[in-house]
Parts: sequence; structure tokens; C-alpha cells
Amino acid sequence: MRALTIGQPMPASRSAALAFMLAFVLPAAGPVASAETIAPLDHKVISARVAGRALRIDGTRNNATGAVSPAPPFQLVVPTDRDGTWGARLAKSPKNTLARVIFTMPDGAFVENIGFFSATLPFSGTEARLERFATLLNFNVVPILLKQFPDGQKSGIRKTRVGPYEAVEIFGGYTHPDYGPMQWRLVGIPHPDRRDSIYTLSQIALRSMPLPSVDDFGHSLSGMTLESMRYIK
Repeated sequence: MRALTIGQPMPASRSAALAFMLAFVLPAAGPVASAETIAPLDHKVISARVAGRALRIDGTRNNATGAVSPAPPFQLVVPTDRDGTWGARLAKSPKNTLARVIFTMPDGAFVENIGFFSATLPFSGTEARLERFATLLNFNVVPILLKQFPDGQKSGIRKTRVGPYEAVEIFGGYTHPDYGPMQWRLVGIPHPDRRDSIYTLSQIALRSMPLPSVDDFGHSLSGMTLESMRYIK
């Protein structure tokens, strides 16, 4: 595949199709352990213990959040732990958030979260749609996220895959005053048959969920959740 090209910012009429809520950053700080007392989750342990909770999200209205959106319906599996090493819950979210899953330690300490949002892309070739999605996220979502943290940064933009779908991801980091070093990840997944598509925002507390590199997103709980996502025809 040829290199991903990021275009110029979209006109307001185009960017208006992006349903991103400023309130979706992180849940209010719950129990916060010091760096010395945190026992990070182990990727191998997660893989061995993971079970799953299947969810179907109706893109027109999500009864769990009250969201109303032109997004297509989709399904996903939220990883759960049989032994209670971590917990997962579908959180009440801003009205334009289709679904939001928060992962926590048994004491309620934040681990990571993932939110699902809608965007509208015109039909074109696969490469063109990926580039358009990358441009949409890069100029309309990333600045909103990064301006909330003085040291926020974007590290990269690249193509990726989510299950059977070609996708694009943008990622970076920042420091949260309560949760410490964070890794964020935006992923745009063009729907193969519709203009309305899904993108996600994951935020990972590295003290609780260490990621050796950006190639290890798939080992995180939000990464497992994202990988399970499928559009429903």
C-alpha cells in the first residue's frame, strides 16, 4: 500500500459530520494509587484469563447512553476477567457517544477506556477513504484532545486493521495529573458499504497497562475490545 497522505483541514460543513464530545476525556479521578503500589496487569495473564461480554450497539439509538446518531449498528465483545483482576463497565456517556467502556482495577483505580463515535465519509476508493478519515481525525479531534494537557503530543499516523476492516490510527501521549503517563489512540474504521462509519478513542494508563511499544495496542483491554468490533449488515 502506498503511504498515507494527510490533507488540509476540512470545511466546517464536512467536519460537522464528526460526532466528538469534549467531555469524553477521562472519568473523574477515582482511587489513585501511587506508582510504588500499582501492580501492572500482565499481557500473558490477560490472554489466559479473558472471557467476554457481547454487546450490540444500534447506531440509531444506544439505549444504554441515549445516543442518537446516523452511525451503523455494530457489535463488540468486552473482555472480562473470570478472577476479578480487572473490571469492565459500560459507562453513561455524552449524548453523541455511541458506547463507552471503562476498565478498572478491583479497587476502582482507572486502567483504560474506549469510546465509540460516528463520522460520515463520502464513498470513494479504499485508499482515499482512509486518507480522508485520517485528515478528519487529525484536524478535528486530535487538537481538541491535546489542548487539554500541556505535554500532549501526537506520535504517529498509520494504516492498520481492525478485524476484517482496513483502518487508520493516530496515537500519542500525555500526562494526566492523577493517572500519570497516558497513551491515547484514535482509530477510524470506514464502513465497507455505508457512508456512516465508526471511530474510537482509547486512553490507557501506562502504570496499570504497560505498553512496550505502539505495536502492542492489541494486547491492551481496549485493543481487544476494538479488535472484536464488527459492523452488522
